[in-house]
Amino acid sequence: MSAQRRHPADKIPKARPVAKKLSATLGANPDAPIVETISSKLIVAANFLRRGATLRYRRLVGLPWVEYGIVAVLGRRKPVTVAGLAELLGMDKAQLSRALSNLVRRKLVERSANPQDSREVLVSLTEAGLATHETMVRAGFERNAYLLANLSAEEIAGLDRVLEELTRRAVEMLHAEQNHDTDAPPSE
Repeated sequence: MSAQRRHPADKIPKARPVAKKLSATLGANPDAPIVETISSKLIVAANFLRRGATLRYRRLVGLPWVEYGIVAVLGRRKPVTVAGLAELLGMDKAQLSRALSNLVRRKLVERSANPQDSREVLVSLTEAGLATHETMVRAGFERNAYLLANLSAEEIAGLDRVLEELTRRAVEMLHAEQNHDTDAPPSE
């Protein structure tokens, strides 16, 4: 008697109905169902976007992806703490610290003591950093326009809403995993 092949989502009680419906809708490959999930497809799309952006920003401003991400987030905002910047970027503080050191050495970012708490360091863009940021903004808008060119305004608005919700849920999942929550939502 042969064992009936079960869908991997069957092991996750809360996900079972949604995963089965999604798999049926997407025509999931039973041999590799994980690659058919929305989260996997988002990761693949994000990787292609990041790789393209990395090549473009390295060519335009000479920055690797971690550093252009920092410059992009710092932008024209007021100085932020290193911990605050790590949260905004969703990055590990050690990785962020190394990249910040490179940007300080290149005179694109400056560090200063926090007047409210001398134990904290604030970071912001220098004038050269602001000029780099402006170049990146122009290039980013060009990339974004090309990416969305085949979508209607309604589709773009809907996509934006969906991405906001998916990002919120992804943050919940990350926090649950970081806290080793045994009732954590499933994550890939």
